[in-house]
Amino acid sequence: MLFDQKDLVMAYLVDESRDAMISGDAAMAVIYSGDATAAMDANEDLDYCVPQEGSNIWFDCWMIPKTAKHKEAAEKFIDFMNRVDVGLMNFDYIYYATPNQAVYEELDEETKEDYTIFPNEDTLEKCEVYKYLGEEDERYYSQLWKELKSY
Repeated sequence: MLFDQKDLVMAYLVDESRDAMISGDAAMAVIYSGDATAAMDANEDLDYCVPQEGSNIWFDCWMIPKTAKHKEAAEKFIDFMNRVDVGLMNFDYIYYATPNQAVYEELDEETKEDYTIFPNEDTLEKCEVYKYLGEEDERYYSQLWKELKSY
């Protein structure tokens, strides 16, 4: 089906989708929620939705490898990023939901109710966290992706 619709697709983008939507070069895009929020701030003609069938739930995280040479510095960085004042600055910069309850408590009600940043439970119930399927499947999907992009 992806090959059949290829003529209708402007491009397969990730981070560039936001700029294409803001400028009006694209009519629709798969886009991360934070980028959608930023795009809607820049262009009032845009809106964001999660398909009624659902989507994926994704998140960024900080991890420290077991073999880290500067484990203490990494821990201090994570502690720094979890400070409320720094967490608020980070939230204002990236437009993504915060898992830090103390930061969330500091947000105004309008922001807490922003469906692009904090989707409601009905939306989240239709979504799933993608799971790693292993190296064999990863190679298979990578090959399919390369074929689609080069078609």
